[in-house]
Amino acid sequence: AIQHETIHQYQWQNRDAGDEPVKLDFRNLVGASEEDREYLSDPDEIDAYGHDIAMEIKFYYPKKNPYQILANLDRTKKISSYLYYKNTFKGCDWSNIRKKLLLKTYKWIPHA
Repeated sequence: AIQHETIHQYQWQNRDAGDEPVKLDFRNLVGASEEDREYLSDPDEIDAYGHDIAMEIKFYYPKKNPYQILANLDRTKKISSYLYYKNTFKGCDWSNIRKKLLLKTYKWIPHA
């Protein structure tokens, strides 16, 4: 959680003054699926969750090729950050968001 929020701090430090803040405050989400999907669609969240997933892959599968795990992510049961996305977007076409999430994860793997 600390690393996730540190990524958000870095994002804000490197943002132009005119950039709009995120529309939703995660503390106010009351389980409304549409709000959850909107929140998780935010580029900042996709980036931070990509890092979370990369760390979980390295933690749960330390002796395996992390890119191999990433390629078969739908078959894993341990990567809770990915399962959160998967469950939130269940029944929706989230292929575009999934693609962005996996790309961010791919980029974070060497640094996790």
